[in-house]
Amino acid sequence: MLRAALAALLFFIISAIPAASVSAQDQGVAVITAPLEGAVVAGSVPISGSAAHPQFQRYELAFGFDPNPTDTWFSVQEPAAAQVVNDVLGRWDTSGITDGVYVLRLRVYWSETDYLEAFVRRVQVQNEAPTVVPPAGETPA
Repeated sequence: MLRAALAALLFFIISAIPAASVSAQDQGVAVITAPLEGAVVAGSVPISGSAAHPQFQRYELAFGFDPNPTDTWFSVQEPAAAQVVNDVLGRWDTSGITDGVYVLRLRVYWSETDYLEAFVRRVQVQNEAPTVVPPAGETPA
C-alpha cells in the first residue's frame, strides 16, 4: 500500500513539473530593427537587425508589395552565410522599384526547410518628389 501511495505521489510531482524542452526555433533570432513599420525610405536603405541561430545556415532578405496577396517576394541580396547580431543585414536598393508600400522579410535558416522569419510592414518607398497640389481655390505661386 505504501509503495502504491509513493508511486502515485511521485507521478503527481513529476507531472506537475513543466517540460523544459526548448525547440530549435526558440534558440535563434530573426529581427529587423530598421527600417521600422511605417518608415518612408528612398535610394539605398540599410536594413539592420539580427539573424542568428545555433545551427545557422544562412539568412535571406526579401521584399514584396504590402499587402502581398500572391505571396510574391523579390530578393534584396544574395543569401548571407554569416550570422549578424545588432548590425546591418543588407542594403535595399529602392531606386529601381515603383514608389509604393512594401513589406520586408527576413528568414534565418537552420536547415534547408526550417527557418525563423520576421516582417516589417507598411514601408513606404518614395524616390520621386511628391507632387504638391494646392488646396481648392488657390493658385500655385
